[in-house]
Amino acid sequence: MTIGLDLGSYQFRSIRTVEHKLIARCCPAVFATLVDTPAHRRLLQQSSTQFATCSDQLLIFGEAAREWSPMLNLSLTPLLRGGRIPTSDPVSRQVLTLMIDALLPSPAQANTLCIMTLPGGGLDQRIQNRDAEFFQQLVALRGYRPQFVTATLALAFAELNGDSFTGVAVTLGHTTCEFGIVHCGREIVRCVVMNGLSHFEGLPSLGEALDSREPLSTSANIERDYFRFFLEVVSEARGQFELDGTLKTLPRSMPVVCSGGITSVPAFLPLFQRAWDEAEWPVSTRPIRVANGINLTVARGCLIQAELEQPSSRRVA
Repeated sequence: MTIGLDLGSYQFRSIRTVEHKLIARCCPAVFATLVDTPAHRRLLQQSSTQFATCSDQLLIFGEAAREWSPMLNLSLTPLLRGGRIPTSDPVSRQVLTLMIDALLPSPAQANTLCIMTLPGGGLDQRIQNRDAEFFQQLVALRGYRPQFVTATLALAFAELNGDSFTGVAVTLGHTTCEFGIVHCGREIVRCVVMNGLSHFEGLPSLGEALDSREPLSTSANIERDYFRFFLEVVSEARGQFELDGTLKTLPRSMPVVCSGGITSVPAFLPLFQRAWDEAEWPVSTRPIRVANGINLTVARGCLIQAELEQPSSRRVA
């Protein structure tokens, strides 16, 4: 058995094969706290909600925290800040341990390969730092052999098989946007833009139905804001790749594939394509397309790489 684990800043996902079927688990990277009282314990136990205790608090996490939050008027707390584990925060670390345990079932064999991404796009910069070591340790404690991969390379494995695993892979995340240039299954150069969709929190979403009585909240204004954001991140990536010079040595007219929750919105693709064209990407590319199965694409790419690294395993991905 092998498994793919995608640790995003906003949501964690795992995917594995069981009897030639793909089994996925998803968990929002949030938690909520309740005062530890007999009544609250009974409420959670009767609903079969997993929880942990910390001092005089009960901790619930993931989808359960989202479900209970409106009913009990609880505040949701993100587990990560800007894609990083908060320092000196034992509660977040305890919840992260529970979440990884929930996402990774006990492996049938010890030392089973787990290909995983890191939150916040920080694989290159933080491979030796405490965040990477902490997640690596959690995965190893579950009986797996962790191995890191970038989200962009995982996206290429999942989506660019028809193009000989060659093209531009773009992930639009909560805290970062990542651009990877992949050639024949090898990531040649990568750019992490430290700007994500989190700064749109609390604002109307792209494609959201709006109250016509709010003059400043028109669809045109919202699309303009998102277009500016897309143009900014694409322009920054273009600038970094131009400095590197690698793009000019690669095949022309490469495919471009995007992944991320926002890509499911119908208004995304024309806006992002317009931003891409206006940013004047240094080499010609094909029309941009959105990845299939957006929520699990990167995790599926992790699983595909795990299957390639461990060919004796099942080959369904």
